[in-house]
Amino acid sequence: MVPRDRAAVVLLAVMALLGSACSGSDGDAASGADTTTTAAASTAAGAADRLRWVACPVEVPAGARVDCAVLTVPEDRSDPSEGEIELAVAVLRSTAEKPAPDPVVYLEGGPGGSALDGLDSWLDPPSWFLDQRDVVLVDQRGTGWSEPSLNCPEVEEEPTGEAEALRDAHVACAARLRAGGVELAAYDSTASAADVDDLRRALGLERWNLLGVSYGTRLALTVLRDHPAGVRSAILDSVYPPDVPAYEQEAANARGAIDAVFAACAADRACDAAYPDLWGQLDLAGRALDDAPQAVTVVDPYTGDTYDEDLDGASLVAYLFGALYDAANVPWVPATVDAAARGDAQGALELLGVSAPEGGFGRQVDDRSDAELMYYAVECREEVPFNDPAEAEASMAGETLAVADGLLDDVRTAFRMCDALGVPTAPQAVRAPVRADVPTLLLAGQFDPITPPAWAERAASILGRSSVVVLPGLGHAVIDSSDCPLALMLAFLDDPGAPLDTSCVAGMTVDFELP
Repeated sequence: MVPRDRAAVVLLAVMALLGSACSGSDGDAASGADTTTTAAASTAAGAADRLRWVACPVEVPAGARVDCAVLTVPEDRSDPSEGEIELAVAVLRSTAEKPAPDPVVYLEGGPGGSALDGLDSWLDPPSWFLDQRDVVLVDQRGTGWSEPSLNCPEVEEEPTGEAEALRDAHVACAARLRAGGVELAAYDSTASAADVDDLRRALGLERWNLLGVSYGTRLALTVLRDHPAGVRSAILDSVYPPDVPAYEQEAANARGAIDAVFAACAADRACDAAYPDLWGQLDLAGRALDDAPQAVTVVDPYTGDTYDEDLDGASLVAYLFGALYDAANVPWVPATVDAAARGDAQGALELLGVSAPEGGFGRQVDDRSDAELMYYAVECREEVPFNDPAEAEASMAGETLAVADGLLDDVRTAFRMCDALGVPTAPQAVRAPVRADVPTLLLAGQFDPITPPAWAERAASILGRSSVVVLPGLGHAVIDSSDCPLALMLAFLDDPGAPLDTSCVAGMTVDFELP
């Protein structure tokens, strides 16, 4: 789940630095045979007919072995005669002499993120996953280089960032797509899970391993619910279960993550001495900024363009919320609150890394890394309608105005956006908790502000053959945060049924930045 509020500046920078990965041999049907196994011949043959090997649509690092393909699937799974869509696929070849027969399929988050957009991060340098097995990247329906794309140039061209203007831009994007024959109700987790299973069979694989991050964990759970037979194991990083009222809990979860960081500082003698009473300091800063917003300059993390903003208390809290996605920001949070409380709003934002590197990340209009309408196609279909906005507001009762408004901004935006877009609500069945007889490892960051450890515990309590590891000091999407979670994932893949050695967790600490 990706927030679309004022914290997005920080989050977009984080997403730009993270990624997924794809390499560049043109490939053909013969090259794809490297990943085939002994899946049922008739089923695999029919699925394989819908897989076409093509040149990779993204740049591949020199020397990497990657084969790219397009998989054709029905747009409307309930009526395949209604038309077809195409999914972009990349198979990253293992560096092992004899790769394991069960690749990892990576399921990107968002909803709306592109797996192929981050292909180079898997290959330069080569991911440890490739030491043993192939990695399959797929741009989920509506995302990345899959067609049709639910990307919205209308949103990316919107210069103001104001809520009403952004809502109008999303509505215009939806109208354009609908006029072109796109049925938004067909772009949900149930359909994407069927696509994932079709891809497995098209590649001729008997079984493979799921690796989902953030929203990708909800998609992985849907695969486990609907198509478990083809899954050897599943790794869920930053778990987003289908049965949680995410928008009712979002603000309280974010507040809890901030509180956890403040508590960690209080438990650190040096940090506590430098920054006592962080909640009191945040309250002081929020009230002062609400009374007299400060002019600050923020750098767009993609274009490098600067823009001015009047920072109020809610905006400061929203930036803190977004910053906790990336563990690299956590050590700076106490210093940020301290700077804001001393009246240095510009310095506070710079400590959080809101200002991007000079020149930005070079985002262009019609960028395929994030399909904006895919986010709302999924959230407005299978999450928002099952949440009560009054419950979300009630969760912030008793909080200061800055905290309440800062953490509810994204929630209020989602309800307004879904009202405007009119995406049909999914059947109640999509909300059922998932039980599956598949070994599953669930990972959570201690300070994750959007998919808290409690959600991983909840999903694990129902799944069955599962274990949860909470990673101290980390935020959202732990896969790239440190060596420990990556080592846990690889050990689990080697033998999903064996007890997992989690001793590396004990060495994970936060070194807070001191004055």
